[in-house]
Amino acid sequence: MIEVKKKTFAKHENGKTPMTSFVLYINEKNPVLLMRMFESIGNDVWDKNFDIISYDNGRTWGEKKLVLQRESVENGEMSYTEGAAIYCAKTNELVVITDYKFEPTRVSTSLDHPYKLHISRGSPENMAEAKFSVTDFVLKQGICLSFCHPFIDSEGRFIFPAMNPVIDRDNKLVSLGYKTIKGSKDIMRDYWEPRIIIGCMEKNNEISWCISDPVPFDFTKTARGLFEPTVVELKDGRFAMICRGSNGIWIEEKGQVVTVSHPGCKWVSYSKDRGKTWSYAEPLKDTDGNIPESSSTGSYLFRSTVNGKLYWIGNLCLPGEHPINNWPRHTLFIAEVEESSHLALKKDTLSIIDKKKPGESDQIQLSNFRCYQDRVTGEIVLFMNRFFERGGYENMAWHNTDLYEYRFIVE
Repeated sequence: MIEVKKKTFAKHENGKTPMTSFVLYINEKNPVLLMRMFESIGNDVWDKNFDIISYDNGRTWGEKKLVLQRESVENGEMSYTEGAAIYCAKTNELVVITDYKFEPTRVSTSLDHPYKLHISRGSPENMAEAKFSVTDFVLKQGICLSFCHPFIDSEGRFIFPAMNPVIDRDNKLVSLGYKTIKGSKDIMRDYWEPRIIIGCMEKNNEISWCISDPVPFDFTKTARGLFEPTVVELKDGRFAMICRGSNGIWIEEKGQVVTVSHPGCKWVSYSKDRGKTWSYAEPLKDTDGNIPESSSTGSYLFRSTVNGKLYWIGNLCLPGEHPINNWPRHTLFIAEVEESSHLALKKDTLSIIDKKKPGESDQIQLSNFRCYQDRVTGEIVLFMNRFFERGGYENMAWHNTDLYEYRFIVE
């Protein structure tokens, strides 16, 4: 069991929900924090991105500084959505990767337009003036980050977990009724494969970027592929990746189809060559050899800076529950992870971070979070919205939620 302290960090105002894109330390010695916040204005639709800085380890925060915002273009807007960052102490710079794509409306995000990546680097205190480039790494289907917690590996490389739509080269998915993006015969609309982006700092302080091979998996076992990867470096030098899967998919002319033969669970893959190639993905198990059931949600795998152990944060089904695509998301857990030849959740270490309160909807969504580890206190600090806490789909009531800060210590 863990003791969790929770408080309201930022309020929902004027139809805009404050969300955390990333939060991290931006000083090698002093506990100076930066948080990138964005305004959610709809279903996976964001507007302005702001930076706020704390010079006292998160006790107080400065004024918001506008960094990125939607840009008007013909027939729509270019939108900056999810992002992730690494602080480079060598150059005292923030390295940020942000999803960048065309959006025809502000109602809901469109999957018919490929993502690109906006890569910027600059002074953490003035990222509005940062140098940037835009790339898709020559992937015609695009590439993006989602639920990304990057890290610096033992060789000093920047590791950003990423994902991209699958290209259905053998027509296997299209023949089953899976949808492609508009104007394409083989780029899948909501079927994904994970990989990582690797950044290497060269002697001239330039960063060279490359992408790994995608993780291979059995397309007959997961309805939307694998996506929202979280990656960690193991003590033996391998990398491990845990991914979101799904047992539900939108099939053309059939609506949402849930296939019980597809396990609703998390998937794990390993790399023996520093992330270049990956093993065939397999369901993540617990230490009893069972496959914990889980809705289609992102998660976070990390190593504690306090005790060196591995931990996982994510949504699991309660006893007697079974996942249906993205649901349920009403309970958020943390568990220690057994680090051996194959990762496994230590069942006896499962603890609840937050759960549905009496009277709240079963659709309460405790899944949109970001984390960092407090250098001073050793606490895990988690920022999360509680979508559906004040209502359902009527008049966008589900979207009326504040941003909360949770603090707890793992032993």
